[in-house]
Order: sequence, then structure tokens, then C-alpha cells
Amino acid sequence: MFGEPGGAIALLGGSDTASADSIQYWTGSSWSSPVYYNNNNPFDPSKQDHWLKDEALADDDVIDRDECILVKRSAGQGAASIQVLGEVSGNKQAIVLSEGFNLVGGMSAITETIAESTLGSALTPGSDTASSDTIQSWEGSSWSGPTYFNNNNPFDPGKQDHWLQNDIVVDGTFMLEAGQGYLINALTAKTWVRNSPLEQ
Repeated sequence: MFGEPGGAIALLGGSDTASADSIQYWTGSSWSSPVYYNNNNPFDPSKQDHWLKDEALADDDVIDRDECILVKRSAGQGAASIQVLGEVSGNKQAIVLSEGFNLVGGMSAITETIAESTLGSALTPGSDTASSDTIQSWEGSSWSGPTYFNNNNPFDPGKQDHWLQNDIVVDGTFMLEAGQGYLINALTAKTWVRNSPLEQ
């Protein structure tokens, strides 16, 4: 995904995490150690031109199709284009959500509104964010407000059975974008089953 060792690398390499772009995974409770491409290691040539994590080789670390990652660009670097190549499966895709925070969805091949997605059948609805599963998107410098499916709103029936963010209906404006990851806070463990993009 990010380039094979010794080949063209989409992200900026360096001699350590301070000088290179880095990648982190969500472990369920915290971020992993940064992974970076080492292209300057005169003291240990066996590690030069390889991906490293905690100074160990990470070339073969697997990024699952349901998994999202955090990419940190070094200061002064412009945008980088990262290509994901592969076959789009015709099968349904099951994403296992653990209780608590889950960073998911980075390998979706299509963009759809949250109302068009199958997320409503997977997440627990409620009357507010405290009683519901929630989803948040990364806004560039911080997470969006929690979004949830409201199924109990006797004081404002016009908002019942809709997705709400900051008490505003976002059925058609909260987008699940191709290549974008999302933070889901699940009250209990569950499975989100997504249709293949080929079924759209």
C-alpha cells in the first residue's frame, strides 16, 4: 500500500520518526508505536530502506481491509496521494466492532451517505449520544461531533428516526467516503455487515 522496500515510497522517509512521515494503528484503547520508512541508517544498514516500528522491521505488517490508520505528515510537507490497489470483492463485508472505540472503514471502495449505508442496522440507536453507538469523522485537526441514530425523540418528532450530529439531521450530509476512516464508539460488541460495492 505504501510502497515496497527499496521501491517508490508515497510517504516521506527519514532516519527516525521525528524526520519521517509515520503511520499508527488504533489498538482498541491507544495508538500503536509509529511505523516509518527508514532511508538513512548508516549505523545499521540492515534496517535501511525498510519500514520500522520500535526499531524492528515492519515490512510485513498487515493492514486489514476493515482497518483505518492515522498518517502523520512531517512539518512542511504537502499532501500525499496514497493508492490502494486490489480487487473489489462481490461478497458482503463484515466488520467486527469491539465494545468501546473502533477505528474502521479505510478500504471502502465507494462513497455513500450515512442514510444509504447499512450502518443503521448495525449500531445501537437511542435518544442521545450517551444511550447510542456513535460515529465520528476526522476533520483534519480534530474529530467531528458524535453522530447517532435517534429512535426516541418525543419532544421533536421531526428528528426521530434520523441520524443526528449536534442535534442536526445529517442523513444526507454525513458521508462515508471511500478511503476515509471513522471512529465508532460501540456500547457493546457487534458486527457491521456491508454490501459489496458491486451490489450498489
